[in-house]
Amino acid sequence: MIDIKGIGLLNGEEEEIVNRVTNEYYGKLERMDKSMQKLDIHVKTYDTDGKRKRYSVQAKIVSPARNFNADETDWDLSKALHKVLKKLMNELEKRYHYSDHGH
Repeated sequence: MIDIKGIGLLNGEEEEIVNRVTNEYYGKLERMDKSMQKLDIHVKTYDTDGKRKRYSVQAKIVSPARNFNADETDWDLSKALHKVLKKLMNELEKRYHYSDHGH
């Protein structure tokens, strides 16, 4: 299950980016942590008065054994999402001793 908060503050294009990138990583994360119950994503925007938005993305894997948290900030929403979800994958790799070979 994926729970995304803050998506109501985003425009249609940004919402599509959040859904696409999150779904892209969800299957990988689920394979790495088979007991994962939920992936929480919280998107916040800053500096919305100017021409550019700064995005803050917090992500959390909820699992019976342990929760994993990561956060990232970037001017590019897609980059922020990729970075935060890669951080979660790295945490899972450390915890479960995965390597890039065969996973």
